[in-house]
Amino acid sequence: MKSFWKIFTILFISFVVAGSFWFGFPTRYISVSGKAIILFVFGCLILSLMMSFIISYFNIKHFTKPIKVLTESATIVGKGDLAYRVTLRTSSELQD
Repeated sequence: MKSFWKIFTILFISFVVAGSFWFGFPTRYISVSGKAIILFVFGCLILSLMMSFIISYFNIKHFTKPIKVLTESATIVGKGDLAYRVTLRTSSELQD
């Protein structure tokens, strides 16, 4: 995985700083509309990655919350409070 990031960094720096695209031809041969398309595609890629990370974060938080409540409840019951009741508001098998 380390070599992937090394190659990616070299390619990205060569694209941004040196002005050559990944396939070896200079960016001055790409028309203005071609550069706009490339920037649009990279922008969409970065935006979609950010959105997927945000959606994943909230999904993980949603699915692990009942497990966290059960873990905390088990700790309380384990300390001797046998009258403690667990209240879960979920539509999964954890509520049963």
